Amino acid sequence: SQYKVVAQVEKETKTESSAEIFTAKHAIYGELGGTSTGYAINYGFIFHQKQKLKYSAGAGFSMRYQDEDVRISSGFLIPSFSTEITALWGKSKGHLEFGTGFVAYRSKQFIFDENFPRNIRERQYWGKTIVPRIGYRYQKPDGGLFFRAAYTPWIRFRNLEGDEEKVNFLAFGIGLSLGWSF
Repeated sequence: SQYKVVAQVEKETKTESSAEIFTAKHAIYGELGGTSTGYAINYGFIFHQKQKLKYSAGAGFSMRYQDEDVRISSGFLIPSFSTEITALWGKSKGHLEFGTGFVAYRSKQFIFDENFPRNIRERQYWGKTIVPRIGYRYQKPDGGLFFRAAYTPWIRFRNLEGDEEKVNFLAFGIGLSLGWSF
């Protein structure tokens, strides 16, 4: 009977210190700010887990409307693609989440040029942004509600004609995500 008590105490101690295994590794969620730098619909999955540490990857897509530019052009849609990789640290539902994301978006620049109709030349370009992330992630091991809130500064790389600053840093970014894990 003394051995049973010791075995029971060892079992309870081991259970308290080990993290839960995630069976719901996939998530679909909407994001405002954050890696999307606007809004996006995302898919993410946990691809590795060991004890309290988990690794997650995700990808998203959005279409943003750009208003007309000083009557030079009518409004247009900008497609945006985002990816990210993060690490999660936690035992059960609540996690510290940190990592980085990358966003690429297709936009247009309108340049005054006397050799073009209406003196406007249109140039399409790819904008690129790196988005570090540190925040909180709520995700149950067996699935259900998914929520994230994070500090997400932006490092934007620009390749516009006539632009002197090729790299811009926005220190005050936040990201909020809400969805479902399964």
